[in-house]
Amino acid sequence: MAAQEIRQIISVLTTANEGIDCLASNGITGNEYLVEDILEAVSACVEHLESVEFYAGRVPDATKVLHYIAKLKYENCFAKLKPLFDAWFEDIVVLLVSDKSYKKKPSIIPKYNSVDYEFFNYIDFIKKTSFEDLCRFAFDNLKKVQEQNKTLYNDLTVKYRGWYFENNILDGLDGSNNSLLINRMKVLKNRAADFEWFYGRLCDYRSKNALNAIINNWLTFSIEGITKAGDDIFPVNFDLDIIKYQKEEVFVDAGAYIGDTVASFVNTYGNDYKRIYTYEISKETFDVLEKNLAPLKNVVNNWKGVSDKYGELYLNGVPGPFHGNKLGKEGLYRVEIVPLDEDIKEEITFLKIDVEGVDKEAIVGAQKHIKNEHPKIVVDSYHKLADIVDIPLLINRIDSSYQFYLRYPPFELPFAMSYCIYAI
Repeated sequence: MAAQEIRQIISVLTTANEGIDCLASNGITGNEYLVEDILEAVSACVEHLESVEFYAGRVPDATKVLHYIAKLKYENCFAKLKPLFDAWFEDIVVLLVSDKSYKKKPSIIPKYNSVDYEFFNYIDFIKKTSFEDLCRFAFDNLKKVQEQNKTLYNDLTVKYRGWYFENNILDGLDGSNNSLLINRMKVLKNRAADFEWFYGRLCDYRSKNALNAIINNWLTFSIEGITKAGDDIFPVNFDLDIIKYQKEEVFVDAGAYIGDTVASFVNTYGNDYKRIYTYEISKETFDVLEKNLAPLKNVVNNWKGVSDKYGELYLNGVPGPFHGNKLGKEGLYRVEIVPLDEDIKEEITFLKIDVEGVDKEAIVGAQKHIKNEHPKIVVDSYHKLADIVDIPLLINRIDSSYQFYLRYPPFELPFAMSYCIYAI
């Protein structure tokens, strides 16, 4: 929009604001004509702005403002209208002043719909903002949480302080270690193009909305978006809108824990599968798994880890059924690790992976199955921040025909760390 147009709209809205001041001071009597003039002028400005691509979807909600102006003909609404119009007018002016499109290339933000607009607005902001300013922006938002929601702030910085994986910590505004915030900004800043690629490959707007909610949480610590995006319509890993029933399924559960995912698979799709393979690294957890799955037919349970090559590692964790056990160079006892390409000789049709941070290695170890058989893949990703883009990129390099979906499970944790990546 031309600079002259911007100045003209600011002038019209300033006059409208002055007119409302006049009505607030002198009342409607004798000024009825002014109500109509203000309503017509404000309506025309809003309509014009909405017709310009730069402003589409960005104009602050004018419905209440226009509604109250119209009601002035019948009742005194100044107590509500004056502060409402002042705040709205200020937001409009800030938006108008930010429009430098007459000086530079058009914004990368496309005019599609509210979900697309939200995503490209994030990407535009991330690309144009320095890493240092992104960190300051996130810290400022954490400060707002501290001021406005002390319970959430305490959850983020005390209750769940050590739950962020990859040694990420959030000590808070007065703490010395806020690596979670810094590393999130690094991933957003350094991988913005990969986020764009992933967004473009997501196949439904539930997925796109979930990605928006995750980015929003990383930037602002707000839980509103992830709460709304929390998806409990179907069991975790088994969204029936994405993965349909298939007879003679060969289901592989890498990171099977106590068999809860297998039980959910059977409850969702029935028991006419061909075979189920499970892999679990903790011997104590594996013993519980075998007991839980004993009633099921054609189940091959493996006390092994999965990776990209054969080898042995040690269990790090606790000697009992614990969800967070992982493997390392030292630990409680040795555990065999295997590549799925070598360990499973038959065709697989469905692969679920949740292997405590070595998900990419597990995918590489199954790449022959993926390339030759195109199994459905679900990865429960929550250990490494960059995995949200790294895992889809890796699968795409192996087989570029996969379609991607993203679901955000409705867990009670107040931070966006866990999500299900579907490749179909």
